[in-house]
Amino acid sequence: MIATDTMTAREIAKAIKVGPRTKKFVLRDEYGFEIRDESRHYAKVLAALSRSDMSDLPSRIHTVAYALRKCMVSGRMNAESENRIARYTPYQLCALVARISEECPETTIGGICDGWLIRNHTSL
Repeated sequence: MIATDTMTAREIAKAIKVGPRTKKFVLRDEYGFEIRDESRHYAKVLAALSRSDMSDLPSRIHTVAYALRKCMVSGRMNAESENRIARYTPYQLCALVARISEECPETTIGGICDGWLIRNHTSL
C-alpha cells in the first residue's frame, strides 16, 4: 500500500521555506528565533520536516522525515549511504523525503527506519 497523501519536493520544500538553490538551512522556533546547535544541516532539515509544529505537512511526510533522520543519526544506515545523503542540499533532502513517501509501503517509523531504508539505502 502506498500512501495517498504524497507531495512533490517543491511542495515539501516550500512548507519549510527552502528553495532549489538553498545551501544553508536555518531552523527556527515558533517565534522565529534561530535554533542554534551543532547539528549537521541534514538533521536540521529533517527535524523541521518531521515536526508538525514547524510545518503544515501531512503526517506521512512527518513520519518519513523522522524515520530518515532516526536511521541516519542512530547509525542504522550504511555509512557510505549516510555520508552521501548528508551532503544533499536542503532541497535534495525534501526531494528524497517525497520519493521515500511515495515509494515506501511501510507506514510506521520502525518499518521505514529499520526495514525499508536499510534494504533500499543504495538507491537513495
